[in-house]
Amino acid sequence: MPIDYSKWDHIDDSDDDESETYETSAVPRVTRLDAPSQVTFGGCGDNDVINIQQSTSAALPTNSPVVTNASSAEQSGATTMTTSVAKASVNETKTWVQHGGMVTTDQDRKLYWCQDRYSIVLRLELKPEEKVSRVTVDGILSHRDRHTAMGTHKQHLKCVGKSGTTDTVLLEGDLPHPVHLAEDDEGVDWSIVRDSHNTRYLLITMYKAVPMLGVFLWWKRPLMEFTEVDIEGDHKKTAASQEFLSAWEEAHKMFREKRQQEQSKGGPSS
Repeated sequence: MPIDYSKWDHIDDSDDDESETYETSAVPRVTRLDAPSQVTFGGCGDNDVINIQQSTSAALPTNSPVVTNASSAEQSGATTMTTSVAKASVNETKTWVQHGGMVTTDQDRKLYWCQDRYSIVLRLELKPEEKVSRVTVDGILSHRDRHTAMGTHKQHLKCVGKSGTTDTVLLEGDLPHPVHLAEDDEGVDWSIVRDSHNTRYLLITMYKAVPMLGVFLWWKRPLMEFTEVDIEGDHKKTAASQEFLSAWEEAHKMFREKRQQEQSKGGPSS
């Protein structure tokens, strides 16, 4: 039987998989929600916000980065969100020591620490039912002063727990480098989290202060009492040590020149 080739021009050769990927790529996918969490759907009504509280099951690791989606105007057309929860990986602690490591405190507690260019995160192992009452950093800089960190004064971290009616120091020591508060915050960012085995940790997030905008400082230890680790190989592409030293020297030079100008205008200080 002869083949009618005239119908071939009307064949749709589009790839459904590609089309589906394109259509859904603009919709944010949430792979994990750390309780308590909040999901905001598109729209401007109060009913568009859903609060998610802690469940009774074992909590998932809380090491996912915070992702900021498009602006409210761009989200106005979004009406659905696909949520899936991934099983905790046996290697979850690998992300807890990224560009950092794990040390043991004088109280025989495990202290995991990791960092990126802007922040450093500590995870301190807690005993069952142990409570945390406060976390402070003496001398912490304000958000406004985050790019003017100068001097040799060491800030002091102190984590206090409570056993019955008695305060107990969980972790204490000098920070190797200065940190600053998050914008609009008045205290250190901390919370209690659990891993896939239901072990509790004190999670502390601190934000790196630097001498000038554009300088990034990689920590070699979480507190001064611990031995430095060699992380230079992890940052050869992003923060070569020579580039940092040059920027640091330039920052000090600018600072000294600024002080001299201020003293010249105001005269010698009394």
